[in-house]
Amino acid sequence: MIFTGGIGENSAIIRARICAPLRFLGIILDKGLNEGNFQIISRIDSRVTVRVMKANEELMIARHTRDLVIET
Repeated sequence: MIFTGGIGENSAIIRARICAPLRFLGIILDKGLNEGNFQIISRIDSRVTVRVMKANEELMIARHTRDLVIET
C-alpha cells in the first residue's frame, strides 16, 4: 500500500485512521515509523508493506496537460 500526495505524505494521523480497519488484510502500522514519516511505515510482522512516497504533483499535472494539448 502506498501513501502519496500532500495528505498521504504528511499526515500520520490520516494514515493510521485509514489503515486501522484494514488489519484483517494484514496491514499493521508501526506507530513510531508512521509518526516519523519514514519511507516504510508498516511493522515487520505486517503481511502488507505500507510505504510513504513523495509525489511531484506539479510535474504530473504538467505532463497530463502536455499530453492533452498534443492530442488536440
